[in-house]
Amino acid sequence: MVGQAVNERPDLFNGAIANVGFMNPIRYVSEQNFADIQEWGGPITDAKSFKTMFDLDPYEHIRPGVRYPATLVVSGINDPRAATFHGAKYAAKLAAATTSGEPVLLRIDFDAGHGAGSTRTQNEDLWTDIYSFALWRGGLADFQPK
Repeated sequence: MVGQAVNERPDLFNGAIANVGFMNPIRYVSEQNFADIQEWGGPITDAKSFKTMFDLDPYEHIRPGVRYPATLVVSGINDPRAATFHGAKYAAKLAAATTSGEPVLLRIDFDAGHGAGSTRTQNEDLWTDIYSFALWRGGLADFQPK
């Protein structure tokens, strides 16, 4: 729930990484794999289920005019578990809302899914980007823009 943590307290973060996350879970029922929604408390068929899903939804809680931290959103276009539109919508809305001037980066691998089944090269490329982002946001000198 990185997205919701950033929404609640953006001042606590210098950077955030959302790696194949449910960034818009209220829309989860529109995906092909919504049958396993029981782990979220059941399908959205009543007000209580809707409120639970809404309260968990980072996309729905982005506020305009907030100084959000630099954010890296990661997705694989073939992900059968967390559809790419979760991350893409979240990244677009966050980029439009933030006043921090920090980037919101969307990394989509067009040949990957949720990680399982990725090649060694795909995994190495992914983790190179994630660690580079983390080290940049952590202030390590060798990872700062020149």
